[in-house]
Amino acid sequence: MSKIARIAQAHGHRLQLQERIVRGIAADLMQVSGSPDVAVTASGTHSCMSARGVRETGAVTTSTRTHGAFTAKGPLASLFLSLTAKGAR
Repeated sequence: MSKIARIAQAHGHRLQLQERIVRGIAADLMQVSGSPDVAVTASGTHSCMSARGVRETGAVTTSTRTHGAFTAKGPLASLFLSLTAKGAR
């Protein structure tokens, strides 16, 4: 578990798009685990939306990346999507 936190922290410290962060975390997890079956989701509030432009406070953007067994419409994909939709931790 600590390796997952380190991977996420390493990607989160770089200035980049949320989608690229999620893609990079998924790629690193596949490399470290040696498994093609990886799913990553990230939700974030973006201060630029509340400070500039539409000034929408509390806007949350969610990005998801799936590979392997998680991309098929099977039980793993359904489980992952149901857990992430509910905000389960």
